[in-house]
Amino acid sequence: TLKIKFNEDDDAEFLYAYHQARFFKNDMQGACDSLVYAMSDSTIKMMEDPIVWSDENQLTSDSMLIFISNNQPDSLNLSGGAFIVSEDTLQCFNQISGREVMGYFIKKELRKINVNGNSETIYFVRDDETTDLLGINKAVASNMIIRLDEKKLKSITYIGDPEATLFPEKEVSRSERELKGFSWRIDERPKSKDDIYPIEKVRRPQQQSQEEESTEERSEEENN
Repeated sequence: TLKIKFNEDDDAEFLYAYHQARFFKNDMQGACDSLVYAMSDSTIKMMEDPIVWSDENQLTSDSMLIFISNNQPDSLNLSGGAFIVSEDTLQCFNQISGREVMGYFIKKELRKINVNGNSETIYFVRDDETTDLLGINKAVASNMIIRLDEKKLKSITYIGDPEATLFPEKEVSRSERELKGFSWRIDERPKSKDDIYPIEKVRRPQQQSQEEESTEERSEEENN
């Protein structure tokens, strides 16, 4: 369901998308239950099980804000249970989790990630030339700053009581290679514009109206 709200000057102010909302761009795809696009500042607010894919990265959290500039992603905020997963070339999953994450894009690529609160990472460290696995790096810290270059890890800066250890592969069991909350949901990723129109369950008009009003009220309260 799509709905546009106009202001007193009859200018479009908000676009609401309810129930299995999805979007597709060549450089970014996303899905959630409810989505609000604010025309005034070009922000996308995703609520109820939001998930975004950008290049090899899968991003999830309790709620999500995407900031758009010049029709391109500029930055995003993952709030509550933030989790980022990326699959490497040999089907191992690099993972980042924390209470809140801010991600920054340069030329459509995710280049910097600030993780704030309860930060954890698991990274599979490989030889640049042979791609042989050198070890599995597991780290925890209060906060982290992660920099990427050409879609690969460039550096991690740990802030506040860091603990980081590079383990040999044989010392890390399969269950220990996943952070709490890990879920790889690649099958849900829209592959084209045709994939953003899922079949929805039929709702009673009264139920649908109540759900839409609830989403609008929650969004407007957060914007005020």
